[in-house]
Amino acid sequence: MGEVHRFDKAAEHFTSDHYATVRGRVRQDVTRYNLQEHLLDIEHLEVLDFGGGDGRDAIWLASLGHNVTVIDESDKMVDIARQTLSQGEPSMRKRIKIEQGDEHSLAGLHNTFDLILSHGVLMYELEHPVSQLRNLCDVLRPGGLLSLLSKGLDAARQQAKPEDIPELNRISLNHEGIARRAYSFEQLEFMTKRIGLKTIGKYGVRVLHDNDYRLWADIPTSELRFIISNEIQAGREPSLRDMAQMLQIIVSKPGAGRLAS
Repeated sequence: MGEVHRFDKAAEHFTSDHYATVRGRVRQDVTRYNLQEHLLDIEHLEVLDFGGGDGRDAIWLASLGHNVTVIDESDKMVDIARQTLSQGEPSMRKRIKIEQGDEHSLAGLHNTFDLILSHGVLMYELEHPVSQLRNLCDVLRPGGLLSLLSKGLDAARQQAKPEDIPELNRISLNHEGIARRAYSFEQLEFMTKRIGLKTIGKYGVRVLHDNDYRLWADIPTSELRFIISNEIQAGREPSLRDMAQMLQIIVSKPGAGRLAS
């Protein structure tokens, strides 16, 4: 039997329960809306979904006509993603590759991808976050985009118990007891600028509905549209976006490319 990865135990709960709730669906739909604004309706992009979990974003991107490689550290997550993909349309399945691995698996893929998603990944790299970002930058083509989603520092401070979480190290535990680091927009921009990337978009994700655990399927369609619309608007308001549970920044690599602005 192989080594149990830290995310294996949480895999089924996160994929089946989290996205069935309003808070989970808000994360999914708002990040996709923000990202799609930068894709310019271009098809056949080469995409890396780094830490792609159950593959739901890969399936979404493949449905838009892109070729997607999913890399995830967790064997369990990879198994779930492959099972989900096996039930999809054959034409879509051909556009998705799913592999178990980490940033070291990217060696030899220099300038391969037009777009990289790293959603909910950087915050779990406690020791070498800039090194992880540098590895991702290396496989990003000139003019390509990197979408980062991480835990927001202001939200983490509001939720922290001072006796449990030292203020300076910004470390907390998620619902499964896994340590994560929260960031501010300024910190995310500092790290990405350090490796030569330029911020082209900053968005708060889950500003208003972080504690909304209602099942998505139980809510009228009109209310769902209202929730997503309000979350998109709140996540773009400078006075509100810093307080979001999750912060999303989209950065570009210098050079001419299909997504260069």
